[in-house]
Amino acid sequence: VQYLGDRPLHIYISTRSDCLPEFSPESSTLSAEQWVTKIDQLRAVNQWDEITTIYNMQSKLTGIAKKWYHGLQSYNMTWS
Repeated sequence: VQYLGDRPLHIYISTRSDCLPEFSPESSTLSAEQWVTKIDQLRAVNQWDEITTIYNMQSKLTGIAKKWYHGLQSYNMTWS
């Protein structure tokens, strides 16, 4: 377990990802481009690494966006 000060890092990351809204194109008030920009902003502020960024992105997909993502045969495991 990695620590940030005296707190386990996983606790710090999970609380900060709450700022990221869920995304589903059929019901979102954000476009896909706006949502990705929001992820980029939160990544910079919270100093997320690539794995954390991808995890947080995946956890916020809903509806057809989630179905599409899970249906991919393969995908690039980098955020850049």
